[in-house]
Amino acid sequence: MLISPTCPFIAMIQVVNRAFDIIEFIASSGRKDIPLKEIADGLELNQGTCANIIKTMVSRGYLEKSSSKKGYSLGPMLYFITGDYSYSVDLINAAKEPMYLLTEKINESCMLGVVRNDIRISLYEVHAEQEIRVVNKKEKALYQTASGRLLLAYLPFAKQKEFIKKYGLPKEEVWEDGADEEGLFMELKKIKKKEMAIQVAPSKILGIALPVGEPGDVIASLGVYLPEFRFSGEKKDQIIEAMKEATKQINGVLRKQAHKVATDNS
Repeated sequence: MLISPTCPFIAMIQVVNRAFDIIEFIASSGRKDIPLKEIADGLELNQGTCANIIKTMVSRGYLEKSSSKKGYSLGPMLYFITGDYSYSVDLINAAKEPMYLLTEKINESCMLGVVRNDIRISLYEVHAEQEIRVVNKKEKALYQTASGRLLLAYLPFAKQKEFIKKYGLPKEEVWEDGADEEGLFMELKKIKKKEMAIQVAPSKILGIALPVGEPGDVIASLGVYLPEFRFSGEKKDQIIEAMKEATKQINGVLRKQAHKVATDNS
């Protein structure tokens, strides 16, 4: 039996092949933020067809659109499914030294966190030398962490609505004040206004998170986690002030990186 080239099965295979072609094209370029036109021309694809495929790949996290809307780069899912987070190397490099200085100053462990889907992922950690030390999980449900809550708070309202529709509301035992939609939005507004999230787990482990990035483009969080009993008095103020200074330093390095990229591409 002959199969028509217009058969849906053949068309589906073509789309899958083109999606892989796009991934390979972006990966082999060794660059970030490749414009749609350059991808379409390089693969000899119709620009509209290419745009539709890329839109789906972005929605699934396999490609990522730059905040400046200049182009596309490989997305977090390509790294998440292999356990390789090297795509965030610039962010990690910007955060390393300030994080080491932070832990040295407050003698508490800190982490650099991002959110992928409904999971908070720890990209990088610096551990303190304490007799009682918290073991932080590499991946944890977003609602259960200060970093996850903070990053959700900095999403645009429409994105927050999409997140809730896709992943649901937190259970009452996880986030009592955010267990209904109205309460959750109120809590997220409070976090954004304070520019800080604090969360205490049932195990009495406390997490504090501050935003990393520009106000309209928060890309990660700087978190400190410790037993709740150590977060009091002068130590509490010391931790918060040291975290603010560390995020300021990280953001300064990120701005320099962005300026260098812009200069190199001009």
